Amino acid sequence: MIAFSSIIVFVFCFLSYVVKTKVHSHFFFVIPFILIFIANAISELIQVRNNKIITSIILVLIAYLSIQPKYFIDYLNKGNYIREKFIHNADIYRNIKSNIPKDVKYVTNINGLEHINFMFYHPEIKACQWCLSSKDLNLLKLKKEKIAVFESHDAYLINDTTLQYPYLFVIHQKLW
Repeated sequence: MIAFSSIIVFVFCFLSYVVKTKVHSHFFFVIPFILIFIANAISELIQVRNNKIITSIILVLIAYLSIQPKYFIDYLNKGNYIREKFIHNADIYRNIKSNIPKDVKYVTNINGLEHINFMFYHPEIKACQWCLSSKDLNLLKLKKEKIAVFESHDAYLINDTTLQYPYLFVIHQKLW
């Protein structure tokens, strides 16, 4: 017990006071030891209370606290705007092929980090959350590549350089 405790205390003290890191990855080193402590405490509690009813209550309580049903109920609630936004946008990304020309290879002006979701559904199309630079647009213009861009929304505005691109297709679907 002293060895386990000293490992946990050393890691937390060293990374909190000596190195003063703001990265919370030091939890990964000590979580196995903390889980051993928790398992040991539960085992002792169950052995001391050698009563099936109390053991059952303890196990149900541990399962309830582990699952956190309130978190899932709140997350799955229709009032969760972030979840509804991702569902709405994923539906647009999933069905985008019916709204853009066949030979489009680039889609821009997607919400931050949602380009990954887009490319999950269409790995053959490159997607990005910003408008392409004039240098990139000039290179694509030489190849006569078609680009699709979502309408301006929130902080994602289409710049004039992109609007003047000759092979541009504007997607008239609103991303949230």
